[in-house]
Amino acid sequence: MSGMSPTHPKNIETRLSHLRRLTQPFLSWGLGLLVIALLGYYLYRNREKLAQATAAPPGIFFILTGLIVGTMLARAWQLRLMLGSMGTHIPIRRALTLTLSSQVLNCLPLRPGTLAQAVALKKENSFKYATYAALFLGQILVIFLGAGILGIVALLASGRLLAPESRLILTMLATGIAVPLLVFHIPRAFTVARRTWVQRALGDFFAGLRRLRDNRAQFAIVLAVTLIKLFLTALRLRVAAIPFGIDVTFVSCVVLACITQVSFLVSFTPGGVGIRQFLTASVALVVGLRFDDGLLLSSLDHAVAIILTFALGVPAVLQLLRGKRSKEAILLNGQASNV
Repeated sequence: MSGMSPTHPKNIETRLSHLRRLTQPFLSWGLGLLVIALLGYYLYRNREKLAQATAAPPGIFFILTGLIVGTMLARAWQLRLMLGSMGTHIPIRRALTLTLSSQVLNCLPLRPGTLAQAVALKKENSFKYATYAALFLGQILVIFLGAGILGIVALLASGRLLAPESRLILTMLATGIAVPLLVFHIPRAFTVARRTWVQRALGDFFAGLRRLRDNRAQFAIVLAVTLIKLFLTALRLRVAAIPFGIDVTFVSCVVLACITQVSFLVSFTPGGVGIRQFLTASVALVVGLRFDDGLLLSSLDHAVAIILTFALGVPAVLQLLRGKRSKEAILLNGQASNV
């Protein structure tokens, strides 16, 4: 009995699949390096404005630092509220530790911060991975919903809501509102049989989404915190424009902040370097700014944010590891005492 021919469709498909798995990391890294190189080129082209920014009053950078810390606190508060909606209550200090450690680890290749947060909640709070997937999706949907609402209000305030150049952005913002509403509209009667582990995981996932939706008072607070976070992000961009002498209205910064929230979904570079800058610069053209101006103000904001992420995130990771070791020691001592 002879084997299949090397030219058999199944063999060819297997080889192509294996080749894709081998080349995908190199393509991702190559594209990431290209984006970072392009960012370096644009920053070098605007080196005179960068030098001008270094001469700005220190107070500008202190204000920017305070606003970035404010967005970190809002993100931690949002995590705490959403966990509470799903029946897991943690203090704000632990929510901040989980948020900061996840942020700094997501600056590394392969973005392990989200996985680390899921593992920490599983071990410390018995939070199921399938429920965490619902939490993670819920966070994305709430960000889209908040960004869609605030972005459309900002376009309306700027008088550009129906402008031809705003059609793509308006479509994105409207989609950002429609998709969360559709996903959260899961019928209460919708259930999944729990005979296999896959079915049980799907059941936990949909049950988690329903919990987020059904606690309407808590959901309204989560949405309000998300709007505060977007508002602070817009303030950050407005302050970041000052050292470069860029004339941009706060309403335009709100539009920029809302659209750039999607940058983490397409982030294939460490810390999203380059992705956020080019996305902000592209949207800047719609609100009447130069491409280079949008790139500069986003680069300054992102640079300060990354410095703060490492300054605050590394101690948070160490605290998370110390807490894990302390719990393991308590368990070992408890087992020893039972011998």
